[in-house]
Amino acid sequence: MPDDPKTFTEMLGEALREVAVLVIVFVPLDVLVSGRHFTWIWFLATVGISAPLFLMGVVLEKMRSARRSENGY
Repeated sequence: MPDDPKTFTEMLGEALREVAVLVIVFVPLDVLVSGRHFTWIWFLATVGISAPLFLMGVVLEKMRSARRSENGY
């Protein structure tokens, strides 16, 4: 239902996915603007931070939607 208030789990899942996208966008941009070279270490660190955050957000959202469908919402 569109008028239902968002649950904590839903907001946390969205926030984790948004943080992951911000990291994947702004870390390389910051490295390049500051004059450093974007090396494999930067790439692996960026993906190593973003991927788990994004996956946790997706898992939380899936768990929430599964609970909702079980309850008939």
